[in-house]
Amino acid sequence: MLDMAYPTPWEHGLAERNLAAMWANYRALGYRRLIFINSACVLATETRKLAAAMGDIPRTVPLMLTCTDATAAQRLGRREIGQELDQHLDGSRRMAALTAPTLWAVL
Repeated sequence: MLDMAYPTPWEHGLAERNLAAMWANYRALGYRRLIFINSACVLATETRKLAAAMGDIPRTVPLMLTCTDATAAQRLGRREIGQELDQHLDGSRRMAALTAPTLWAVL
């Protein structure tokens, strides 16, 4: 994870700094494609930040796999329990509501 830290990484641009360092290493080895997996990465504001961190002008193709709320709950229930499950379910619902307009724009 590029930004899993405490204190909260968005206060320090940690994800962008880590992506810049990591991408420079891959680019030096000749890599030209990156698949970045994170539901927020389909949001235009996040896509712009990540693209800027890469240091070149990448062509970005936001894509999000979707499922029903029931399927999300079932999948999350396999790896989380108790309060953690509730937090992940709440986060999943919030992100679904936030990204819904973006998904239509991508399609």
